[in-house]
Amino acid sequence: MNPGPLKEDVLFLKKEHIAYAKFQKGDVEELQFKQLRRGDKKLWTYLESIQMNDRLESIILRAGFGGILSCGFQPADNGLITALAERWRPETHTFHLPVGETTITLQDINVLFALPIEGDAISFGKFEMGIPQIYERVHNLLGFMPTPTDFKQGRKYLLKYTSIRSFLENNILPPEPTQIQLNQHARCIILHILGSSLFNNTDNQGVNVQFLDLLEDLDNCRRYSWGSAVLAFIYKSLCKAVISSERDLVGPMWMVQIWAWSRIKSLGPSIVLRRGQQHNFALPFASRYVNKLSFEDAPSHSARAIRATIQGLQHNDFEWLPYDNDMGRLTDSCTNGSTSWLCQCFLIFWEIAEFYDPTRVLRQFGITQNIPRNIQISKNEHKKLHETTKTGGSRTDWRHKHRSYIDSWNNRHNTRYLGTRINDAPTLEPGYLEWYRERTVTYIINPGVHHEGPPPYQDLAGMSQMMMDGMTQIREQGSQLVGPGVPSEVPPEYLSGVENMYNTAEQMLEYTGDWALSQYPSHFQTSPVDHGMNEFEPRRHRQRASHKGRGGTHDTAGASGSRQYEQQDVFTQTTFDLNQPPF
Repeated sequence: MNPGPLKEDVLFLKKEHIAYAKFQKGDVEELQFKQLRRGDKKLWTYLESIQMNDRLESIILRAGFGGILSCGFQPADNGLITALAERWRPETHTFHLPVGETTITLQDINVLFALPIEGDAISFGKFEMGIPQIYERVHNLLGFMPTPTDFKQGRKYLLKYTSIRSFLENNILPPEPTQIQLNQHARCIILHILGSSLFNNTDNQGVNVQFLDLLEDLDNCRRYSWGSAVLAFIYKSLCKAVISSERDLVGPMWMVQIWAWSRIKSLGPSIVLRRGQQHNFALPFASRYVNKLSFEDAPSHSARAIRATIQGLQHNDFEWLPYDNDMGRLTDSCTNGSTSWLCQCFLIFWEIAEFYDPTRVLRQFGITQNIPRNIQISKNEHKKLHETTKTGGSRTDWRHKHRSYIDSWNNRHNTRYLGTRINDAPTLEPGYLEWYRERTVTYIINPGVHHEGPPPYQDLAGMSQMMMDGMTQIREQGSQLVGPGVPSEVPPEYLSGVENMYNTAEQMLEYTGDWALSQYPSHFQTSPVDHGMNEFEPRRHRQRASHKGRGGTHDTAGASGSRQYEQQDVFTQTTFDLNQPPF
């Protein structure tokens, strides 16, 4: 059995990906992700324990972090994050689900968390401050004079979270604080959030004081695109986890979790509101998950159970437009980045430059999904970007080193996709599912190999998919003898038996629930299957061309055949050069 992809022109990192290793070896200990302990829980505990000064909260809101403040601490579901990460593809920055490609977009970051999207890319020059200057800067902007023990040993620029919290806890604001005191407390809270909730890494102990360059003028803080920086960090974190042997899942995975809850119906918990309680639309979409949650009808904290749920997803199980009903009622901070949601560009954060291509997930914007154009950067460029680290980064001027990528972000509005939104449910152009099935990974764990563990931990969805693949192959083999060109010397009773086999296989495929997927290449074979049918039209609504008289037509592409797909892309301006990335 081939787990996929059948064609490797899109997922060219097939054998380097953790999914390939899991298919070969199973869900063994050596292939588990390391989900590091978060460093922000104590901050949120502190914030929940105080009555925050209204003026202080207003400063944090104006700086662009009010949405994060309203979301609070969300415990991580490691099982959910693991099952999603297994389907993340570094080549495309999308999750490859049974229903097609999906991803976290700038729209999701904007609507869910109200982080600013419009603005300058977040990048830094050389860090040339000496220790005395660093101490003085911390004293002026945060309100306390640090000592060497406040910094991580050997890292003069990494201020410990414990030191920031100690200052906050021991220096409660007076009833009538000065503006300086308010600004200092606001910077402490924002700096801690930046390091522990949004850009947390393997250090997990402190935050880089170079962030203070962007927090000095809190009224000007919102002019930076914090949302695109967070998304760049999420992309890089997922890419590194599924390719690197270290398997560290860092970054704001709690955001990935909330994205999944809002998108995948069978994984999202029920939100339990008190009698008469309603959602506060002045707050970002994700804030509703601070309410009591019920997982009675959703799996949680089990990678096996959630993996099986994802394996069995059907088209209608994914919320393509989860925000539509509320979009008109959301605060402006959740929608003011809309002009960038559909732009193709690079996302920047410090040493990270990750390409962003919303045209692969057009259904998430209510636009008919076509077959995506080829990946817009070379394999060498792709590898170079994913191998770039911040080692020795304090001596690197990233604004200069990444100038071409920053230019891509600055010119993003010139590459905005102008597809037409449709009023009905998002759909697919003819040929997409066949194209996708040949280029996706169908199986994470080999369903043909028994794994220890009672139901629901057996991968029943994977087994069902394997049976559907087998029935698809039986049907297609039978179809060769119920169409035109059958030799006249073949006995009629033999043809009748084949016809019955064909009908039985097709009926069983229809009963699986997602009839559309059964019309496309099985991972037991490599030949494309095309009956010229509507991708979402069930058998009972169509006339089978080969019925009785066998007068239909057959695809003659064969195992080595290849269809050419026309792609129509509409941009305000196209500035892409595959030989000279970025866009």
